[in-house]
Amino acid sequence: MIVSACADQAADQNSVKIAEREAAEAVFRFMFNANGSMLKRDAASYCIGFGEMNLADPDNGFIQEFDDISPTVKVASQCGFDDYIVTDRHSGKASLIFRLSSGKCDTIDHCRFRGGYLEANLSASSEGYLADRVNGIWSIRVDPDSPGWIS
Repeated sequence: MIVSACADQAADQNSVKIAEREAAEAVFRFMFNANGSMLKRDAASYCIGFGEMNLADPDNGFIQEFDDISPTVKVASQCGFDDYIVTDRHSGKASLIFRLSSGKCDTIDHCRFRGGYLEANLSASSEGYLADRVNGIWSIRVDPDSPGWIS
């Protein structure tokens, strides 16, 4: 009986981790489309990462989920920035950095995230996001109970 309960708990934890990954992808896609940057889709690339300041790169499998996105989505370490501009380290062209600094799924169908974008000193944001899965499709919206900012 105890072994069965432990196996069920491990399966539930794995399901939540899968949900967090899928929901994180949906939140990044939402941020790509709803960001208040000056560049928007004119960016050379979108660089994504996890964390607040020193962003952790997502794995290649996660990045490949964005193969259908233009501009190209890259890991955060492939972009750099100074006081004036975020640039793609390969091309040197103006880009945007998107980050998710926190995320938690209460169930396999409901998650909360905090994230935003960086356009160096030109513009940046931080918002709370709610992700709900209905009939297998993630729906993302800004969390009205989580104060956000844009500068």
